[in-house]
Amino acid sequence: MIMYVSIIFSLIFSYLADFYKEKVKYVSYYFLFLVILILSLLSGLRLKYNDTARYIYNFNNFDNISINLSLGENPGFHYFQYFLKFYVWNNAHFFIFVTAFIINAMIILFYYKHSNKFSFVIYLYISSGFYFLGMSAIKQMLAISFGIWAIHYYFKQKYSIFFILITISMLFHAYAFMYLSVIFFNKKVWDYKTILLLFLSLLVGLSFNEFVKISINSLSYIKDYDINYILNQSSVNPFRVIFYLFVPILSFFFKEQINTLDNKFFILSINFSILSLIFLIFSLYGGAIMFGRVSSYFEPFIHISIIFLIYQIIPEHLRKIFIILIVNMYLFFFYYQFIAVKHFIYHPLNLEIF
Repeated sequence: MIMYVSIIFSLIFSYLADFYKEKVKYVSYYFLFLVILILSLLSGLRLKYNDTARYIYNFNNFDNISINLSLGENPGFHYFQYFLKFYVWNNAHFFIFVTAFIINAMIILFYYKHSNKFSFVIYLYISSGFYFLGMSAIKQMLAISFGIWAIHYYFKQKYSIFFILITISMLFHAYAFMYLSVIFFNKKVWDYKTILLLFLSLLVGLSFNEFVKISINSLSYIKDYDINYILNQSSVNPFRVIFYLFVPILSFFFKEQINTLDNKFFILSINFSILSLIFLIFSLYGGAIMFGRVSSYFEPFIHISIIFLIYQIIPEHLRKIFIILIVNMYLFFFYYQFIAVKHFIYHPLNLEIF
């Protein structure tokens, strides 16, 4: 019950932050802070979920600075643990809360900065399950948190900050190097590069095993992977792919209108949404954890693209229909993914443990 109450209040406060955004800025910031606080507390005060127990165990048994500096071993994350444990507080649950706060604060602030419908994008953040990914894939979500802000500063033409944030992001999770693709995908939507990528993804599907072997051998400098483990993983649920299709399909029909706007950030967001779909297509053939997680790097841009398309591209007389469609689709997906399939139950931390 505490999870659903927290989510409802976060949505209410996000609506109020939206309402006051152009009227009384400091009031809007107040409600923005409440959204960050509620979602950070909900995530940070969890007792268990997915890999949480493993992160707690690793933190408790982290006792020296003998850290592998190879990129695939996530040295930034290990130094971060070291700093918290030996210079701040040797408490694993404090570590979980700090990571939850960093992840949620940076992602929610990014949404607030780049979406003109903050309450709607927070709804997508939660109902898509991306919020809950921060409770399991901590290293990856920390990398995403820094990586999306690197993109922000790229469009501000502050390239030194861009490369610093990309580097930090890669030190937490090496796959963050994919954000460097911003250089190639901010000109137009559905240009020859997009068509070529989609065509290549179909070829990959026809020779998936060979593709995985070549990819892992090529990325051996990042991390040693068990090829058989990747190949024997189950494929991603096809139902999830449906939600990744919305932005690519809709943007294809409105590509000329989108390109004439010359809004490079939203063009990039849509192209990143297409890239996310391509990686998810790979995971239909196998390696769900590897390729499914890779697609998550672009998920914040999917949410922003949906808002952009609905409120700036879709004709006004059709807007309500699409809003109702998206709200219900994501609500159904949330129910299907977390209640019907995972039977997710939130276990709050007993604060006496501190």
